[in-house]
Amino acid sequence: MATMTSVLWSQYQTGALEPTASGLTTSDGREQAFRFDSAIVGRAAWLPQLRERVAELAALRPNWNGYNERQIHSSALSRALGVVNDLDLDREPWLVPLADGRVQLEWHSGDDEVVVEIPPDGSATVFTLIDQVEDEFDLDNTRGLHQLVRAVSGLLPR
Repeated sequence: MATMTSVLWSQYQTGALEPTASGLTTSDGREQAFRFDSAIVGRAAWLPQLRERVAELAALRPNWNGYNERQIHSSALSRALGVVNDLDLDREPWLVPLADGRVQLEWHSGDDEVVVEIPPDGSATVFTLIDQVEDEFDLDNTRGLHQLVRAVSGLLPR
């Protein structure tokens, strides 16, 4: 039996619409707490759309596309939000579900792209294609995060 995943969001104390914190919980009561501590991300104009996208993916049931897909894991969604927060950039990602319960964060510009693949175990692998040069690295340390920040910052003009 699949567990139901729900998404909880809170707002700025001022009542602004942008969420600053979220928790992902499964129906058996396990909570995956998350809080945006990036002031840039916490006030980004695109954050409400990301919030809606997280809720959409959290609500997907097994076989969500008719090809025996797994339910999206709340731990993968929570890690994706953490990556967005850690980037500390006002660069809107696209959040994509994968058939085996993983998610991807994607940024595109022309033929260039940065993709972060996140399985339920919380690891993350980054794939880049920039100026026809491919690269791959793990996002498991500060060096990986700095590489990701450089890739996303260089990809999308302000």
